[in-house]
Amino acid sequence: MTTRVIWAGWIWIGLLAVGLSTGCKTGPAQPEAGFLAAEESWRADRDRELRAKDSWLTIAGLFWLSEGENAFGTAASNAIVLPAGAAPEKAGVFILNKGVFSVKAFPGVPLTVNGRSAETAVLKDESQGKVDVVGLKNLWMWIIKRDSRFAIRLRDTDHPALKSFTKLEYFPVSAEFRMTGEFHPFPKPEVIRVEAKIVGTTEMTAVGRVTFVFKGEKYEIEAWQGETAGTIHFVLGDTTNGQETYGGGRFLDSPLLDGGKVDLNFNRLYNPPCVFSAYATCPFPPPSNHLPFRVEAGEKMYHGAGH
Repeated sequence: MTTRVIWAGWIWIGLLAVGLSTGCKTGPAQPEAGFLAAEESWRADRDRELRAKDSWLTIAGLFWLSEGENAFGTAASNAIVLPAGAAPEKAGVFILNKGVFSVKAFPGVPLTVNGRSAETAVLKDESQGKVDVVGLKNLWMWIIKRDSRFAIRLRDTDHPALKSFTKLEYFPVSAEFRMTGEFHPFPKPEVIRVEAKIVGTTEMTAVGRVTFVFKGEKYEIEAWQGETAGTIHFVLGDTTNGQETYGGGRFLDSPLLDGGKVDLNFNRLYNPPCVFSAYATCPFPPPSNHLPFRVEAGEKMYHGAGH
């Protein structure tokens, strides 16, 4: 009799322990250690990227080119006005001649092209492969193409926005916001036109659609061509936009997995370049990519650059 009572007591204690460890839990499950470490590593890489001299925090200007000579220097009369004290008042000219670009330095101006001293040079824009970069002390200049228009993008490696950068803010890492989606590629990539900052609209390359399930509901979003092989790119909106996150949505780069799957990790949603520079021509999310729920994951809005 005594033995039975003792065993019954141990069984009751065991059941109580199970109840305390499962049924009494509150809040979402904590991310496992390996997943958390991987997200922290990604965030550290993102921080280093923004602190580099070639980050979006150093973009200091965007100047549309006209046919003929486009003078550059610190004087206000130039077509391309450089930061005060960073260059001579009259430093040189960029020349656009029927689709051919060149640069010419004025006498005594220490201009470089791709790191080598040059008084004059023919230039390639970014649509022609590796772009030619014109240097002048702390300033870098190169030609970008947006539709049929060309512009000089200016970088100042001594930009105040870079010097004042502190850190990015994030939502807590959440396993709930990492999902496996199904990739449905188009028969061939499609060139589409979407709304964009500064330029009004811009062309992007759509490569397919991705479906995923979140909290029992199925969603479909449009995937664009990724910058690196084996990845696809998204511009996504959600109901945190304009509150905790940037009003124009956030970017996401996702690796393609075997079997037509895709790793959708919303913890790695990041701010587009136009959050860090007033001179970036960012695309906005297409209508299909506005998610009707709060994505409380990834980067929050960065206010340090004054945008």
